[in-house]
Amino acid sequence: MAPALPFVRKGRVTIRYDTSRNPGERVLQNDIDVGGAPLPGTYINEWNAAPPPHWPSVRGLLRDALDATLELERVAPAPMLLSRDAADRVFEATVSTAWGSLLAGGRDNGAVEYCLAALAECDAWEAAATPGGRYVHKGAPFFFAGIAALRCRNVDLALMLLEAGDAADEETFRRAGLPTTGVRFPGRDFLGLAPSPSGMLSVHAATIRTGVEGWLSSFASDSGLTGPRALAISELDALLFGVPELATEARYVLAYALRIAAFDTDPVLQSIRGRGGASRRRLVEWALGLLTASEGFLKRAVTPTMKRPKAIDFVSEAISRKSTGGPLDPKVVKERLIAIEKGFTGVDDCLTFWGGWKPTLDTADFPWFTRWFESGRYLRNEIAHHLDAQTAIEVRWSEVDQIARNSLFSAVWLLREFRAGRL
Repeated sequence: MAPALPFVRKGRVTIRYDTSRNPGERVLQNDIDVGGAPLPGTYINEWNAAPPPHWPSVRGLLRDALDATLELERVAPAPMLLSRDAADRVFEATVSTAWGSLLAGGRDNGAVEYCLAALAECDAWEAAATPGGRYVHKGAPFFFAGIAALRCRNVDLALMLLEAGDAADEETFRRAGLPTTGVRFPGRDFLGLAPSPSGMLSVHAATIRTGVEGWLSSFASDSGLTGPRALAISELDALLFGVPELATEARYVLAYALRIAAFDTDPVLQSIRGRGGASRRRLVEWALGLLTASEGFLKRAVTPTMKRPKAIDFVSEAISRKSTGGPLDPKVVKERLIAIEKGFTGVDDCLTFWGGWKPTLDTADFPWFTRWFESGRYLRNEIAHHLDAQTAIEVRWSEVDQIARNSLFSAVWLLREFRAGRL
């Protein structure tokens, strides 16, 4: 017979633990019970037996479980993250039990509200003690809420919740004095283009990947990239989400992909996209976000020599290094770009000129990505500073959307070249 595991007990809840196991597994689901009965079954039975809003019937049980995780933090050294393991298992046994039942019944929004209520209960439990005297790791309920929000097509809320879950993980590691470098957090795992490790998200991840792969194929065709010169989705994932300093830009790109996936996979939603004024303005804001993100990636690939470079300086530097006719003087490139831009009276001129532009048409022998960066830079300025340009942007939205995506992919392509020593 295996020796009995050490345990802590608070109120009705007992949590056993085994420090000889791997981190993350030192407390398992069956290590937590309520008077000898499994916590998940007890919790869902008491939840279902009570009338809405249910919380009064399970609040005491949840707080007993939270008290037990706090006791674990007291008896185990902080770097062991024992209380984090226990909190994850507690929330899997309590929060995810009712959450899963709501999702199975098609009540996705109810599942979001339930998780937010559970988080409010945790906040109230922490606030009931001396400030700073109580803390429980809350990554799991944020993650569950994010999944439910995504199923509701509430992309903005889903991203906020998934990122909040990762922030909770980071806070737990910080409190334990542990580094987070190389640690895989649930939200961060999903907030990328790689296949999702979670079955609950696999459909969403597959939809996103299919859409992004289509965009990359169009980008390669639009830019004349073939074979190894083209950008693969695996490279996009590594370059987008592999640079911690660019986390904000990467998240915006994913938000764009999620939104498009949510709309383009539903015929009704696709048909109404951009139909009203507010909807069209939202489309323009998405393009502005992508163009801003592309500048962030471009700045990581090239660094102009001037002290306070502007967007055109980064573009000029990139063009000067990758000119098909050999290196060019960035100042000469910048002067040429400014001269072209001065000939535009508005968005229509910009889209028409760069839409029909080919590298062979310019005596400076500019590389293929000039088309995307320069039209994108002009559009970004028009969107950000000249609201009267909105109408032209909305009318020619398909071109604007293409430029925003291809500008971003071009910046990531240059980042790849920089990492490979080819820039």
